[in-house]
Amino acid sequence: MNRNPHTELERWLAAEAAGDDVAAEEAFGALFEALPRLAPRAGFTERVVMTLRESHREPETGRAPWAGKALLAAAVSLAGVAVGLLPLLRLAPIRIPSLGDVVTAAARGIAGLGGWLRAGLDVWGTLARVGDAIGKAAATPEIATAMMGSALISALALYTLHHLLVYERRV
Repeated sequence: MNRNPHTELERWLAAEAAGDDVAAEEAFGALFEALPRLAPRAGFTERVVMTLRESHREPETGRAPWAGKALLAAAVSLAGVAVGLLPLLRLAPIRIPSLGDVVTAAARGIAGLGGWLRAGLDVWGTLARVGDAIGKAAATPEIATAMMGSALISALALYTLHHLLVYERRV
């Protein structure tokens, strides 16, 4: 059955305008049945797959395919030589730190950490003194009045700028 979508659309709109929900639902279904089914052209899937394969292919480097295998073989042989030389390490004395050395190193690390924290606290102390001085200055009536006036002037300037930009958008 080949229906005209325009006729079905007009029937659906008329049913909606009349407030008849049942007829509107039926006309809406008929409208969708009357619309042509869209399908991709033949070969679409193959073209997409081939494009994806082309875009995800590894770039050719110009090296011979055996170069990677040769590097892997060299790495494995070097690892074998290293494992073969492990028994020779028994001849070289390995010094294990004593308990006194470990305690000395830990004490030096803690002392360094303490010095670092002391320097950080000195900076915070300086910032606290500067903040205290600014707070005391702002507490005076003259400075507080000047800061309030500056804030009001800034608010008025921002309000004016906003209105100028809104007026500029309209023009």
